[in-house]
Amino acid sequence: MRKPIKASSKTTRKGPPPKAYSAKAKAAEVGLTVSTPQATRNMGKKTSAKVTERSPKSRPSRPVSCKPSGVPPDAAETKEPAFLPANKPKNTLGAFRTTTHSRAPKQPGMRPMGLRQLGMRRKAVGDAPLVPKRLNKAIADSGMCSRREADRWIEEGRVQVNFETPKVGQTVTAQDIVLVDGHALPKAKHWVIAFHKPAGTLTTRSDDRDRRTIYDELPKKYHTCDPAGRLDKASSGLLLMTNDGDLLQKLMHPKFLCPKVYRVRVNRPVAPDAVKQLKTGVVLVDEERGTEQVAKAHQVVIEDECSLTITLHTGLNRQIRRSLEVLGYHVMTLRRMAVGPVQLKNLPVGKARELSREELRALNKLLG
Repeated sequence: MRKPIKASSKTTRKGPPPKAYSAKAKAAEVGLTVSTPQATRNMGKKTSAKVTERSPKSRPSRPVSCKPSGVPPDAAETKEPAFLPANKPKNTLGAFRTTTHSRAPKQPGMRPMGLRQLGMRRKAVGDAPLVPKRLNKAIADSGMCSRREADRWIEEGRVQVNFETPKVGQTVTAQDIVLVDGHALPKAKHWVIAFHKPAGTLTTRSDDRDRRTIYDELPKKYHTCDPAGRLDKASSGLLLMTNDGDLLQKLMHPKFLCPKVYRVRVNRPVAPDAVKQLKTGVVLVDEERGTEQVAKAHQVVIEDECSLTITLHTGLNRQIRRSLEVLGYHVMTLRRMAVGPVQLKNLPVGKARELSREELRALNKLLG
């Protein structure tokens, strides 16, 4: 019987043998350079490579290993490749470029340099312009006071702009430093709230006859908000309030056509002719100014005998009450139920809530 073959403890090397020490690497150690890419790979073999001594101030010679197939062998010994036109510029790093604005050929093992490594800064795209605004509005937007009170502070010398005393009506930008009593303005926070106005309150900040206003019902943190539109003293319902001037302007401007829905109850059954007249237009006369205006409702729906749902896009002063009075009706109750996508729902009377993200998104989409 044959004896079993024992495994040898010595491991044999698999794969190709290690490469010989190259002439190019050897020449680099002694300060020499090889000027041809066809240098021999083994120092012991005969070679046709030209070895030249490198001067300390000279740059390394340009590699010509990019010579494509089909180029005659004698072309490798020339200073420039045969396929490179004479008018093509050289790169300062030794590699050549085919055009002035193209990149050098990518070398193996090298990663392209980014803007940070090059010491460059990417150009900012879409930077917000510095929009000037009046100084009193900038102070009011911070939530410290109203515009009228801000003008009073400016006259009293309590306000500084860039450490100088400003004038009333001066404009500032985001780059200006505004100080009030030596302190910088607090960062403004934009509020957008829904408030259920109770009947019997005025939509104003103050009243000469000391009547109750909506700000007597609002929490103090919302006192910087202004109402988007008004409801008369006898009316109740939804008021949108905000301290964002741009949003406030869109909510109140007629060109944005923000719909407002009202629930109205009158003293007697509503005839179909009255509904048609409200849609086509009712002439309202202003006796004090001696002017006439045509008030139109966008939509009118009869809920029951004495109740209506009226939708307006543009609202004149007490438009619904005056229009129904012209048609011979007396308004018993009037409540605003919705402004755009924001609805009153079950918000208690005299209470306020902040708009949800969905409501803000829908409102901004409506107003563009």
